[in-house]
Amino acid sequence: MANMKSIRKNLGDTVCRRCIAEHYGVDLQPPDCVYAMYPDVCDCCKQLNNIVVDLNPSGKRKLMFR
Repeated sequence: MANMKSIRKNLGDTVCRRCIAEHYGVDLQPPDCVYAMYPDVCDCCKQLNNIVVDLNPSGKRKLMFR
């Protein structure tokens, strides 16, 4: 099961929704994630994006078997 601890370990401390979705092969939508208050540079794609700090229950379900 992928959770934020394992996502941060694999992709970096500041990671965007698109990089998580691409790396784990899931269709994460904006409501599936909880975002940081301000955008930051993603450690994975090096672009300024909204950073995921946690997952909502729907996002956790999508990543349950990844």
